[in-house]
Amino acid sequence: MHTTSKPAIPSVDEYLKALKNSPKFGPQVVCHKVLPKTQPVYSQQNSILSEYLQQGLNRIGIERLFSHQTEAISRIDKGKNVMVATPTSSGKSMVYNLPVFENMLAKPQSHALYIFPLKALS
Repeated sequence: MHTTSKPAIPSVDEYLKALKNSPKFGPQVVCHKVLPKTQPVYSQQNSILSEYLQQGLNRIGIERLFSHQTEAISRIDKGKNVMVATPTSSGKSMVYNLPVFENMLAKPQSHALYIFPLKALS
């Protein structure tokens, strides 16, 4: 019986080393920093979301929002434009999805159109 094994996935450190050593891409790396882990900063504000949506979040283990989420959602609710740039797993997707869900709960006939760039990080 012949089995094929999956190629090993390089670690982040291995990837960064290969990137920096690349004749093509290495010279383009002008700065590389590893930031220390920080503790999350949760919103001190009571939920800005409807009770129904907050209960849904609670059911999936989200009991409170991060401060940047609350601030951004509050601005979106006021009709302001918002740009959020935070580290991975910091809840950026919730910043734009929760206001859409709130609107759809309040106005079931409403629609949302999501447009994403194909190469946002390029």
